[in-house]
Amino acid sequence: MTAQTRSKMTPAQWVILVKLVALVLALLAGGNWFKQHYRVGVNVYYNTVKSCDDHRFFLVKLTDGQMPELGDYVQFLAPSIPEVFTERAYMTKSVVALPGDHVRVTKDAVFVNGKRLGGRPLVAKANDMGLPQYTVEMDFTVAAGEFFGLGKREEFSFDSRYWGTAKLSDIRGEVTWAI
Repeated sequence: MTAQTRSKMTPAQWVILVKLVALVLALLAGGNWFKQHYRVGVNVYYNTVKSCDDHRFFLVKLTDGQMPELGDYVQFLAPSIPEVFTERAYMTKSVVALPGDHVRVTKDAVFVNGKRLGGRPLVAKANDMGLPQYTVEMDFTVAAGEFFGLGKREEFSFDSRYWGTAKLSDIRGEVTWAI
C-alpha cells in the first residue's frame, strides 16, 4: 500500500481493514481449536436430483462418540450403497430411532414405536435417481450400536427407509448450523 493509496482510504475503509486483519489473526490463533471441535460441510449435490437436503453449507460439531438424542440432525458415514455412491459417503439425517426402538416401514409411512412419522410414497427418490426398486417394507427393532435416520425433505430423501440402519460409531457429529 503506497502513501498515495493510504491517503485515499476513508475512515470506514480503515475500520474494515482492521477488522479483516483481526479476523485473520483470530483464525490463525484459534484455528487448531476450531479444527478439533468442528467441520464445515458442503452439500455437493445441492439443487440436483441427488440432493436430499435443503442446505448448501453446514457446520458440524464433532461429538467424539457421544450418543445422539432422538431428533438430532447428524452427519455420518453412510453404509455402502453401490447403486448410489461408489465409495461410502457422508450424509446428514435426523435421528428418529435408536437402539431398542421398534421401526416399521411401509410403502406409505414410517412408524417408530407405533407412532407414524411420515406419509410420503418412498419410491419417488429412487425413481428420480434411476435406481432399482428397493424393498421398502421393513419391520425390526434397532440393534445395539445402530440408528435409523430420515432426511428433512422426506419426499426427496434417500435415507434409512431404503437401506436400513447406520452405525452410531459412524456419526461424525451434530449439524449445528445450515444455510
